[in-house]
Amino acid sequence: MKSLNIRVAVVPRGRRGREMFGTGNRTRKLLATAAATCAALTIVATPGPAAASASAWCQSSYLVYKYWKSDGTIGRWSNNCAGDHSLNSKGYKLEPGGWSGYIDYSDGTWDYFCDFQDKWLGKRVVNITMAAAKIEYCVNK
Repeated sequence: MKSLNIRVAVVPRGRRGREMFGTGNRTRKLLATAAATCAALTIVATPGPAAASASAWCQSSYLVYKYWKSDGTIGRWSNNCAGDHSLNSKGYKLEPGGWSGYIDYSDGTWDYFCDFQDKWLGKRVVNITMAAAKIEYCVNK
């Protein structure tokens, strides 16, 4: 008779533990939305492999993130492709264009953003998640 080895991962307490419980539902919803979008893109349009991977998660509308630079001026970062984008700067303003998603702050908190609804910031931003499809929070906004 063969034995079955099972390993259990232990999540250390602290910031990561709080994030896991605070964002678990949000992450599952985002992954489910991304999976549904992938399936829809595969069924509706099946371009060649290179074209599908290059543009499946991008759109013509850009999200613009403005932040404070060390010299006191405002810097500008923009992107038009879905995904997690790591940053580390004190946020000034988010202009999402046609995007919705989540902003993660350095203090462990997070917030939603919805398409075409600018958001004033005042905390250090460590990540911006641009969703491939409109997040549930923004559907009726």
